[in-house]
Amino acid sequence: MSAVGPTNAAPAVDREEETVPAATPTNAAATPGREDDAVPAATPTNAAATPGREEEAAPVATPANAAATEEEAVSVATPATVAATPGREEEASPVATPTNAAPALDHEEQIVPDENPFDDTASERGESTSESTQSVTASIFNYRQENGRTYHAYKDGKYTLPNDEREIDRLDLQHNLFLITFDDRLGNAPPNDPGAKVGRVLDVGTGTGIWACEFGDEHPEAEVLGFDLSATFPSFTPPNVKFEVDDLEEPWIYSRKFDYIHSRMMNGCIADWDAYARKCFDNLNPGGWLEINEISLMPKSDDGTLKDDAMIFKMAKLVREATIQFGRVATDMEDIKEVLIRAGYVDVRVLKFKWPTNMWPKDARYKEIAKWSQENILAGWEPLCLATITRAHGWTKEEVLVGTMHCRNEFNDRSIHAYYPVVSSSNVSLAADVMDYRMENGRTYHGYKEGKYNLPNDETENDRLELQHNLFLLTFNDQLGNAPPNNKDAKVGRVLDIGTGTGLWAVDFGDEHPEAEVLGVDLSATFINPPPNVSFEVDDIEEPWTYFLKFDYIHSRMMNGCINDWEEYAAKCFDNLSPGGWVEFIETPLKPQSDDGTLPEDAQILVIADLIQEASEKAGRPTMKPDKFQSILSRAGFVDIKVLKYKWPTNAWPRTRRFKEIGTWSHENIVSGWDGLCLTILTRAYGWTKEEVDVSNELCRREFMDKTIHAYWPLYSVYGRKPLDAE
Repeated sequence: MSAVGPTNAAPAVDREEETVPAATPTNAAATPGREDDAVPAATPTNAAATPGREEEAAPVATPANAAATEEEAVSVATPATVAATPGREEEASPVATPTNAAPALDHEEQIVPDENPFDDTASERGESTSESTQSVTASIFNYRQENGRTYHAYKDGKYTLPNDEREIDRLDLQHNLFLITFDDRLGNAPPNDPGAKVGRVLDVGTGTGIWACEFGDEHPEAEVLGFDLSATFPSFTPPNVKFEVDDLEEPWIYSRKFDYIHSRMMNGCIADWDAYARKCFDNLNPGGWLEINEISLMPKSDDGTLKDDAMIFKMAKLVREATIQFGRVATDMEDIKEVLIRAGYVDVRVLKFKWPTNMWPKDARYKEIAKWSQENILAGWEPLCLATITRAHGWTKEEVLVGTMHCRNEFNDRSIHAYYPVVSSSNVSLAADVMDYRMENGRTYHGYKEGKYNLPNDETENDRLELQHNLFLLTFNDQLGNAPPNNKDAKVGRVLDIGTGTGLWAVDFGDEHPEAEVLGVDLSATFINPPPNVSFEVDDIEEPWTYFLKFDYIHSRMMNGCINDWEEYAAKCFDNLSPGGWVEFIETPLKPQSDDGTLPEDAQILVIADLIQEASEKAGRPTMKPDKFQSILSRAGFVDIKVLKYKWPTNAWPRTRRFKEIGTWSHENIVSGWDGLCLTILTRAYGWTKEEVDVSNELCRREFMDKTIHAYWPLYSVYGRKPLDAE
């Protein structure tokens, strides 16, 4: 059931306010969300400073590029850069001989791994120049929503990368990656040389238009036209740059020919590379140049650290099979030179570069490129796999997310010295592991790690999580948390939401903080569609954390009984926070309590809670007493630790409207979650039958509903800050 968002908060219990029972306990529970009746809570004071250096929260910065000498031979990336000119019928070419082109890889240099791969000292490159986009009305402008991303519906959805805000951000990042790779050049063909005088230029698949705009700025004498299927072009362009929405597979009917055609990252979008090369040839002036910059679908390694059974290979093979089915095969680009020669080009030159999958290289130049390459890969791989594998192979979104989770672990593993591209064949098989759900007693649970995860992951549980989220908002005075990043005026960079569940907290935080980049992770792929600054990943927090960039705020809620080692968990959070960043744990203990002795020691609730606690310890995920979190965070290295306490009554027994309202929501949350928790633990650990558990749950339900039992669950919000380097 979907809950209405409450607005009134329970007070923090630093003063441990006593919850007073109603004089006459009736069933007239307060309606949630009645702002006129509610007593506002004493809002916890967040006096700590805004986390993590606001000036560092911007997207990616532009690093300085050390020019590679010709002897070094490699800049780094793997797009094969192909520059060619049609047969020189006359010496009319307006371009000069290239002098600063990236070095050819005739003797392909091997990248040396870093002995200390986790010492990240590469410089940063500035933000991209693409800002806002404008809408173009056209028959081609037809989008479709799939798996929370926006794609073209054009030609039966054969275009497999999204065209939404997140993809626009990735394309701008990728543009900077090309600049680093090409030694701050926009390309390697002669028209990109300093001093080159260029006439008409065509940028095929222009994307955000950032390449076309920068080329127009560098060459004010040129007339630059960029076209793409999606109208995501910048609103403000140089006067010599124009954009069109068009389909490159339709006939080209340009009235005048071009002197330079630039084509980048079109692999998997071209139905016939021979026909495409010929179209470009026919639309070039004699002496004009074509440049194609591409990467292959498969990575490789020079030292064998990328194994043949890697999940990257398995998923990439599925993607390739899908592109074949769609009629736009993702090729290995090995034969592109022959394609151009067949089309009639001369002076064909192929340059090869390497894009490491993460920051494993020792060389500073490769390490810097790898930093950008890794972010580009991680941002683009999941939507590519979602579109191709769900459409062509009938996988569910959840199955694809599990596959990309394994790929992500390999992309982040610095012991795997991989780079893009070069194709290797592999067999396709996907281990079930994380996606191994099991039906028990009419509910769906994880089968992962021998079923040690005790709460369901079905629709009933998703409804409860949504209700519980609103209960937290009510408790925290309509704040998403108590740590300083939740303050209305806080400027937050990267945020990690652990155990994100349906993703509702992450989405709300992203909406409140549009400047933030929010990542939610969970073992179950039950996420809602997010805003552009929010993304979700299927992941297991007990595996090594291999995040590329650190976070400014880590939010962790209701993980008690899911963590096998809280000391290790706190240390992981500490290691993955930027200096000055914040962590917040929000938890309840397993047992309720009462202040007036009305919850008897032999209550069925307490009997069952003892059994659950014992079973959780045997399963390796003990339930922690939240009053220990302060010392755990302190031992992990956190400072400025604050503990706030709240109360969740088991029903609407309190006298005050504020606690009565919270008790109403809390009761619904407890009753909805208790059945699922007891079913799995009591049947697995103690061999109870479902009928025996049902009888016990009925007794517990009666106690939860009994307004003469003045019980409540304590709720703890514990947060702390990672010290600045100078502290």
